[in-house]
Amino acid sequence: MPAQNRHPALTAYLLALSLALAAPACTGPGGGGGFFPQGDASGADIVAGDAAAAAVDATTATDTDTGCEPGETGCDGDEVVVCEPGGQSWKPVLICPGVQTCAGGACCEPSCDGRVCGPDGCGGSCGTCGVGLACSAQGQCDCAPSCAGRECGDDGCGTLCGTCGDDEVCAGGVCECVPDCEGRACGPDGCGGSCGTCGQGTTCGASGLCACVPSCGGRACGGDGCSGSCGSCAQGTTCSSGGQCACVPACGERECGDDGCGGSCGSCGADAVCSGGACEVTTTPGACDGTCDLLDKLAGFLGGGCPEDCTTCGDHVCEGPETHASCPADCATSCGDGTCGSGERCTADCPQCGDGWCLDLTELLSCSSDCLSF
Repeated sequence: MPAQNRHPALTAYLLALSLALAAPACTGPGGGGGFFPQGDASGADIVAGDAAAAAVDATTATDTDTGCEPGETGCDGDEVVVCEPGGQSWKPVLICPGVQTCAGGACCEPSCDGRVCGPDGCGGSCGTCGVGLACSAQGQCDCAPSCAGRECGDDGCGTLCGTCGDDEVCAGGVCECVPDCEGRACGPDGCGGSCGTCGQGTTCGASGLCACVPSCGGRACGGDGCSGSCGSCAQGTTCSSGGQCACVPACGERECGDDGCGGSCGSCGADAVCSGGACEVTTTPGACDGTCDLLDKLAGFLGGGCPEDCTTCGDHVCEGPETHASCPADCATSCGDGTCGSGERCTADCPQCGDGWCLDLTELLSCSSDCLSF
């Protein structure tokens, strides 16, 4: 079917009029002249009267058949055709001259001067553009920006599809966050990630550095685990390994009694009592208990007592009841023999007040320092 002109009334009328004036010889079979072909598809010639009638028909009525609209013009290649009154066939009426071509039921001269693409004004094209180029309104192939799926970066034509924020970078056309961990060892990196984690006993501070966490739970003194202190103890107390202030036992040279913390510095035997931190033996005067008391000292002339408590054979001192017979190591001679031997302590032989020994009644009455002290 020829290309059709859906506004045929005026065009058909003008065509019919031009045909009637330009083709007076077309009055019978075989006639020639003008731009008209010799006949239509049915073999009948068209005359001026027929063209005028076609124009009138096109302006006064619409055919109801399924062919074409009587008087409607169209194109068949470079020929202008018109729909015949019966609406069943097309009849060539004009061959477009020169470079003209038929477009929209009329002759049209394409215009591509200065254009390399786009429409030529007659339904044709002045050319097409290559890949990545687009035809502008001026008929020039220009770079075609491509930002589909891109929010940043080059659009392919030297301009940007968009820009990213200060803390972002464009990667593959997408703005991506740039992690910032400079000077930070822990905490968020600003992009939903982490600059690192802290070890046990430390926590991440606002500056992004791991800091020690003091631990004093239940402690009253001692270190807090971070070079600090949980507290100090009062004088006389010390900090235990469990962080508690505890009393410091003070025994020094004490062998018995309270240690100052509710404990003991030690205990004495059954025959001694604690006095001022020292164990003192409880004795019976004159008893042989190893203690030289007054009765022991007076045993030589009063009887009783235990002179052995006041002497020690072998100490090179002839004292008390020692005699040459009982301790020759200490007594070169015997007391009472009239000879004051070396180291002899014998009032009869060597009367001496102040030697610490009360050996007879005479010394008792004359030397209180020896006989009345114990």
